[in-house]
Amino acid sequence: FSAQKLQLSTALFLGLLLWLPLSGCIATWRAVLNANQQFALAAIAPLATPAAIIASLFAFANRYGVAVLCFGTVGGIALECGILAVALARRGYPIAPAWHGWKSPELQILRKQYLPLAASAVISSACIVVDQSVAGRLGSGGVSALVYGNKLAGVVLAIIATAAATVILPSFSKLAAAR
Repeated sequence: FSAQKLQLSTALFLGLLLWLPLSGCIATWRAVLNANQQFALAAIAPLATPAAIIASLFAFANRYGVAVLCFGTVGGIALECGILAVALARRGYPIAPAWHGWKSPELQILRKQYLPLAASAVISSACIVVDQSVAGRLGSGGVSALVYGNKLAGVVLAIIATAAATVILPSFSKLAAAR
């Protein structure tokens, strides 16, 4: 990248870092809603991010350029996070995390499963880095084309696969628990 493009990429990266803790909250809170068979809100809330991105692009793209994608993404994630936080608070669940130590049996089971899960996350993350490295060598716009293509596939997956899995998984879990 040129110096100007590297500076822009760094600024966008730092802006998108806000997404990370919010997405952790979102995943946890959606899981709580799904476990309590509150499927509709958990399935609809992820639409806030693409809607915020689209609205931001229409409203501010001419004025702020590519930074609008960053603002729209973070704004959509924050909106989704807020929607889920309100839903959990209304159901009586605490929003802030609490720590009760490592001694619970549930955490003991989780600790045994953590290493394979962490390894799969590292491999999945490495795939993204490799994909973007290859796309970056294809010339100007290669990484952008890859990201936009992934977003299109992500929207389709969010609508179809996530909605189906959200409804089916708790039913399978109940069947497994009932043996």
